Amino acid sequence: MSAHIIGFSGPEAIPYAVKLGVALQMTNILRDIVEDWRAGRLYLPLDELAAFDLGEDDIAAGRMSARWQVFMDFQIARYRALYAEAWPGDRDAES
Repeated sequence: MSAHIIGFSGPEAIPYAVKLGVALQMTNILRDIVEDWRAGRLYLPLDELAAFDLGEDDIAAGRMSARWQVFMDFQIARYRALYAEAWPGDRDAES
């Protein structure tokens, strides 16, 4: 939606905008883990938590273990990659 507001140059900008939107939403999820948990929400994928030997009890206890750090590093790397993939779309908006 923002791509239309800022004046993208054509439909080729849309895939970049989608990637940026996903990256921004996922960043919000990582930023708000504690707040969301306190409100009874958990947006982290349970299968990915389990892959790092983590679970809801770790979040509830606020454990910042080495496993948690590796899990977060994995998530952050994935979202940084999405931001990098979205970056060329910014140039389409400037054209």
